[in-house]
Order: sequence, then C-alpha cells, then structure tokens
Amino acid sequence: MTDHEFDERFRGKYRAAASSWTPDAKTKNALLEKLQPAPAPRRTAARVLRPAMAVCCCLVIGAAAVFALRGRPQTDGIALTAVTEDESAAAAMFAAPAEGDVAPAADGAGSAEKAQARDAQNGAVAFAEAADAAGSAWLTQEEIDALREQYPIADPADSPAQLMSVPPVEQVRGIADTFVCGEVIAQEDNVEGYAVYAVHTLRVTEDTAGLFEAGDEISLCMNTAIYEYSPQLAAGMRLVIPVTVSGEPEGYYNYTSIGMYYVTPEGYVLSAFDEAKYGDGVWSGAPLGELLENLAG
Repeated sequence: MTDHEFDERFRGKYRAAASSWTPDAKTKNALLEKLQPAPAPRRTAARVLRPAMAVCCCLVIGAAAVFALRGRPQTDGIALTAVTEDESAAAAMFAAPAEGDVAPAADGAGSAEKAQARDAQNGAVAFAEAADAAGSAWLTQEEIDALREQYPIADPADSPAQLMSVPPVEQVRGIADTFVCGEVIAQEDNVEGYAVYAVHTLRVTEDTAGLFEAGDEISLCMNTAIYEYSPQLAAGMRLVIPVTVSGEPEGYYNYTSIGMYYVTPEGYVLSAFDEAKYGDGVWSGAPLGELLENLAG
C-alpha cells in the first residue's frame, strides 16, 4: 500500500468517527449553559438602600447649613429686615384702621414716614403753584417775533373797498355784540347779498357776553373785497373775534380783523392787527384767559 492510499484511508475513517461523535451529558450541559442568556442580576437590599442613603445625607447636610447660617451674625440680614419694616410701615399708612381700633402713637419710624408724606405733599403744592405762575407768564418779544410768520398782522385799510376809516379797538368794543373764542371748523361757499361775503363756520368755546353755549356753531361773514386784506381763516385755527349779528346776509355774524387775536396751541394770544395803530393796549403774548377777562370787563 502506498503512502497516498494510506493517507486517504486514514482520512476516511477520521471523518466517519467525527460525524458519529456525540458529547457526553456533562459536556452537553456545559454547552447548554453557554447558550442560555444570563439571568438579570437580582437587586439586593444594598443596591436599593444606597440611593436613599445618599438623599438622606444631602438633606442632613442642607439642614446643617441652614442652622449654621442662622447662627452667624445678622450682617447680611440687616438690609432685608429694614426693607421688610419699611414695606410694613408703608402698608400701615395706607391701610384703614378697623372699626373700634385705636391708632397707635407715632414712634420714631412713624414720624419719619409722616414727615416724608408731608414733604411730598408740600412739594406737589409748590409744583402746582409754579405751573400756574408759568402759565400766567407772557411771551417775550423775541418769542412773539418768531411766531409772526405763522400768525401775521393784516390791515383792512389796505383794501380799496374800505370806504370808511377803520375803527380802533375801543370803538369796536362798543359796536360788537360779543367777543367769541372758538375754532374755525369749515370754510363755506360765498354768500351773495349787497356784496359777496366769505363765510366760515366757527365752533364756540366761550364768549365774553355769554350769548353762546360751548359747542355752538355760528357762521362768520366778511365782504370778500375786505377779506382779501384780512387774516385768511382756515379750519383748525383758534381765534378770538369780535362779532355782531348781521342784518345782511341774515342769520350770519359780521366780524372784523380789528380786535381779532390768534390763539396758539399753548394758549397765548397774538393780535391779527397792528396794536400800535388800532389798539388800546398791547395784549400780544398774553395768556388767553387774561385777554378774555380784559375784553369782558
């Protein structure tokens, strides 16, 4: 038998023996244990109690810290205590005492609070008085000059249609039924009569003779030939105007620029005419109230 034939026969027997081999019971059990999944670990008492003990330790440490802070000198707590006491005092000042309660006697802190309240009240009164004083102050000539471009002076004597001399304010006071303070709210169509009249609607605020109620609306008219040389009225303008009941056109109120004053948004008046030429005093720059008092007197 050759070496090659021996090798082939030996390999055949080895394969047959290997294919028919079965493990013994011990080996089999060992293999099965290897193949089985490992059971979940059991939670012992130590594993359960360990987190709880950690929490308890934290609580104990926190409580110790609190007691330690309470035992320290109250340096940091002074500001907090003071704020709390101030808030309590302020609340006591505004709280109404219950029925039957007797107000406690004022101590040092209460007296200080009352003094502060009194000072605040006195300051408010002083401020109001200062505001009233400022409200009654007149405009300076520089301020008036700066406003004249917006509130110009007109002279009806410049109109060729002015056949008679222009009366001064003193004479206008005797002719006018009242001086009306109000706001121009609309420009109406011209109205024809003996002449053509420019018409504007004025909403009344007040008047010196008490002929109108606040909110009344009246129609002002002026000959267009003269109106061309008078202040041009526009919606939104606030004015003080001398008016007389018109016989023609009927139902309207004639007015003149002599004695007319513009009223600024801040409540000051500027004449619409030359006060040096036609006036009986200079009122440009005065507060509105002072002018109305003068006209009513």
